[in-house]
Amino acid sequence: MIDFFQFLFGLSLFRNLRESLTEQFKQTQRSIRQIKPFSWQTTLLLSLLSWLVYLLLQDEMAKRFVSFFGWVFLILGVDWALVKRKLTVPILGLQFRYAPWVTGAILTIALYTNRLLILDLASALTSYPIFSALLASIPKFIHPGPTFRPPHRAGRQDIVIVLLLGSLYSCWFQLYFDMQNLLDQYPSLLADDMSRSRFVVQLESDPPLTNGIQILNVAEANVRETLNGLSTWVAVQQQLSNIQAEVPRIATLARSEIYGSPPRSREYRLWRLNAQSFPDPLQPGSLLLQLQALWYGPSSDGKGYILQRSCQVQPAGSQIPIAQAPGTQSTVYQMQCGAIESSLPAVLPQEN
Repeated sequence: MIDFFQFLFGLSLFRNLRESLTEQFKQTQRSIRQIKPFSWQTTLLLSLLSWLVYLLLQDEMAKRFVSFFGWVFLILGVDWALVKRKLTVPILGLQFRYAPWVTGAILTIALYTNRLLILDLASALTSYPIFSALLASIPKFIHPGPTFRPPHRAGRQDIVIVLLLGSLYSCWFQLYFDMQNLLDQYPSLLADDMSRSRFVVQLESDPPLTNGIQILNVAEANVRETLNGLSTWVAVQQQLSNIQAEVPRIATLARSEIYGSPPRSREYRLWRLNAQSFPDPLQPGSLLLQLQALWYGPSSDGKGYILQRSCQVQPAGSQIPIAQAPGTQSTVYQMQCGAIESSLPAVLPQEN
C-alpha cells in the first residue's frame, strides 16, 4: 500500500516537473520569436553561437578565426544593450554612461587573451582607459538614420573631455608601473625618506634597509677572512696599507653576493666601494680601517650619500677600549668595527 502511494506521489512530481519545463520552453520560444533580426539580442546570440562552434573545433587556426567573431559580436551586443543606460553617482547626483567602460574592458580582455597589441597586464591596464574613451566617442558620429557625420560643437567638446580623461587615467596607470619598475631595479631608493615624494607612499612603518649596509658587511667579512690567513702583525699592516688595491675584488664579490650573477637589478652600477687605512691617532700602534659605500643614485637631498664603517685593528694582546668582535679567532690581530654611519641619516633605521 505504501509503495502505491509513493508511486502516485512520484508520478505527480513528474507531471508537475514536465508541465513546468514545458511552460519554460514555451516562454523561451516566445522570447526568441520576439527578438528582432537587427537587435542587441541577435548580436549576443551570434556571439554565443560563435563560442559554441569554437568549443567544437580542433584546429588552432580555425578556433582563433571563430573566436575573433565571438569577441566582435560580444562587444557589439554589450555596447548596444547598455548604450542608453546611465549610472547615478550617490550624493553627487551625477549621471554618466557606463557602456564604454564595460565594452572597453571586454575589448582589452579580447586583445590580451589573443596577444594582439597587448602582451602583458601593464599594457592592458594602460590601454583600457584609451579604448573606453574611443568607444565613448564613436556614438557622437552616429546620427538618426543611421548616418555618419561629424558631431556638433557640444559633441566635439564632449569628445575632447572624454579623450583627455582617458589619457589621464592611462598616464596614472603607466606612472604606477614605471615607478614600480624603477623601485624593483633600484630597491635602495625605498630606504631613503619618501615623505616629500608625490609619487611614492611608504605604507610600512619600517622601510627596507639600503643595500649599502650589505655591501659594507660583505667587505668587512672579506677583510677579516683575508687577515685571518696572515701569520704576523707586519703582514697585517702591509695588507691594510694596500687595501685600496683590493677594493675592485671586494666590490665584485659584494655585487655577486648581493645582486647575483648576472645582477638581478641595475642598482649595482650606482654603488661604489672605497677603503683606506691609516694610523689611529687615538691609539698608538693601531690602525684605523674605513670602509665606505658611496651611493651615486637619487636621494632625498639630491646629492647621494655615503655609508661608512670604521674598524680599529690592533696586534693581538693589546688593550682595546671596547670588546672584541664575536667570532674573531686570531692570535695575530684584533679587529673591532663600530656602527654604520651615514652622511644622510634618513637612510639608516632610527634607534628607539
